[in-house]
Amino acid sequence: TVHLFTQAGYTDPEPRPNRIEVIADRQPTIQLLKPAADNTAAADQSLTIALRAADDYGLVAVRLETKVVDENGTEQAVATPQRWDRLSNLSETTLSHSLLLSASLVKPGQSLFIRAVATAGRAVQVFGATLSPQETASAWHRVVSGFAAGRCGQRGCSKRR
Repeated sequence: TVHLFTQAGYTDPEPRPNRIEVIADRQPTIQLLKPAADNTAAADQSLTIALRAADDYGLVAVRLETKVVDENGTEQAVATPQRWDRLSNLSETTLSHSLLLSASLVKPGQSLFIRAVATAGRAVQVFGATLSPQETASAWHRVVSGFAAGRCGQRGCSKRR
């Protein structure tokens, strides 16, 4: 029971009951719609990336992350080629980005991994407790740069064997 008083010390002798229901804050959700989980793409082509993010209290940021893995399994550092920071606490959004698969990004035989990360707007400091914004990441989707340079003709590119 909570009893409220004015600054002068007065209270209602017959207060009405008020019910407060606490609703749990769920993790944001993120889904990488494109590309498919295992995909092959030609070098120097644009790869369309599409994603859907949602949060019950509102999104404040979504970002794309990439990492390149060579044939030996050596991973390069994770990069962030696209970030959406001004989402105004949207409860749900669908976003897209075009990523150029340039030779400086990924070479034939390397795999590019892509994932999306959603950040919720919750940031609360009250009564000594701190609740930081929640983040959720999608699974990594692998895109193989499967075409060697110079192997493209009038019929398109052929897969490297």
